[in-house]
Amino acid sequence: MSTPQSKSAVRQSPGCNCVHRDRAIAGGANLPGFVAHPAGSVTEPGQQPKPPSPRRPLDGLSIPVKDNIDVAGWPTRAGSLATPTTPSATDAAAVASLRRAGADVSMKTTLDEFAFTTSGPGMVNPYDPSRTVGGSSGGAALAVASGRYCVAVGTDTGGSVRIPASYCGVVGFKPSYGAVPVDGVIPLSWSLDHVGFLGCGVRMIATVFDACRTTRPLHRPATPTRRRYWPRHLGELRIGVPDADYLSHATPPVLEALTRTAAALSAAGVEIKNTYLPDVRRVLRSHYAIAAAEAATYHSGQYEGLSRHGAEARAVIETGLQMGAGSYISALRERERLKLEFAALLDEIDLVLLPTTPTTAPLVTDTSMTLGTGETVDRLDGSIWYTALFNDLGAPAITVPLRGDGLPVGIQLAAAQGEDDLLLAAAARVEEIIEAL
Repeated sequence: MSTPQSKSAVRQSPGCNCVHRDRAIAGGANLPGFVAHPAGSVTEPGQQPKPPSPRRPLDGLSIPVKDNIDVAGWPTRAGSLATPTTPSATDAAAVASLRRAGADVSMKTTLDEFAFTTSGPGMVNPYDPSRTVGGSSGGAALAVASGRYCVAVGTDTGGSVRIPASYCGVVGFKPSYGAVPVDGVIPLSWSLDHVGFLGCGVRMIATVFDACRTTRPLHRPATPTRRRYWPRHLGELRIGVPDADYLSHATPPVLEALTRTAAALSAAGVEIKNTYLPDVRRVLRSHYAIAAAEAATYHSGQYEGLSRHGAEARAVIETGLQMGAGSYISALRERERLKLEFAALLDEIDLVLLPTTPTTAPLVTDTSMTLGTGETVDRLDGSIWYTALFNDLGAPAITVPLRGDGLPVGIQLAAAQGEDDLLLAAAARVEEIIEAL
């Protein structure tokens, strides 16, 4: 099994079904991926979190938070010079929930500016330093992959939790839309933003998600959702795998990993069915239109001009400012059609199984990505190729790592909106199966 280069022997940490390394990376808050506290006071994470207690399930667990999420006493910079240096007066809703559950939140992680891109600036992949960590929650992925933390909090608007999790060989979970409140999070796109979690095991992520979830989830209008049966074992699950044309964009290592996973699940009794998913370019057209329009609305009202925004952030915002209302409304209508199509699909299956990204982690220097078809696309397009759909749908999705002799591959599972518990229960079993591959 390939492991991050900076680590050696492994040991199991109690209260967390992840693998920790005996020698943590030195450097504290000066590590790539972490934000230094302005006062210079940083609490180092405990190497062995206490087991969850019935009273407070996250007692003793240190959890870093992406720096577009408010943490009282820290400025929320979102990787930008445009944001104020004034410390936040209050915690974001998700952070407040973590603290109530006993977690120690005393570290923030870096990100692509305003979470617009997936490059992971200033960081390198722990499996291969010539490769990117991905983004925009790259600092959170590195915090977990380094072995210093069991779990970290990120945000996901087009795949920003799942992409770096896939590239860095950790678990990444984007809950249903509104399942975790986004109050106190700098928005990229109000109707696509999700607070999510990166961790070294599905069960730990499920515990943290349970502490943060709202009792009043914000469901978008349109798609009807229904409570499905809870499978007693994998043999009761029906999992759909997209057709060969949809998967043709995945490169051979990714496609081989997906094929091995599907075969292992079938051998475990899962019913594997061929299924339809909408054309990726159709999804990306509506996704980018919605994200750009909503980002432009926020930034034009929040900041006086864009002179302190970076080039990539400025380009997205300017695209949104030039967009007419008709284009935005058309994109919203297209999203509703996608949701209805997915709801019909889930009458036949319980979950969808597909790659998280069409390639393994690209080189840090790459600005484009070559897909399995031989087509070259912009790196952002390629990174969110298989993830953006589930932001548009508001559906929960999770990536589980398949590690081998080379770079890790993320295997993605998705369910109907509101079926987070079913997805996490199934993902925990899938994790057990693919760890043996």
